[in-house]
Amino acid sequence: MSLTSAQRRQTSTDLAENLRRSGIPRGTVETDLGWTRERFDATLAVGSDVSPVDVWALRDYLDAALREDPDEAARWTVLTDRARTAATAWFPLD
Repeated sequence: MSLTSAQRRQTSTDLAENLRRSGIPRGTVETDLGWTRERFDATLAVGSDVSPVDVWALRDYLDAALREDPDEAARWTVLTDRARTAATAWFPLD
C-alpha cells in the first residue's frame, strides 16, 4: 500500500494537527517511541522514503493520546481504520 503525493501531504497535515491538538511535546513523542529527532521529523513529513510502519505508529500514538480527551477526538483523512485493513496486507502493524 503506497500513498499518492496528495495523500502523503494530507497525512502529514493530519499528523501535525493531531500532534498540536494532543498538546504532547515533540520531544516526549520522540522519547516514547524511541525515535531520533530526524526520524520523527521525517515521519511527520511523510516523505516517500519514510517507513509506512513508522507513519502508522505515529498515527496510533496520537490517536491513543487523543482518545483520553473525548473533546479532542483524532481526525484522520487518509489513515482511517478501513485503510489499516488494507495496510496490514502490505506490512505488519502492531
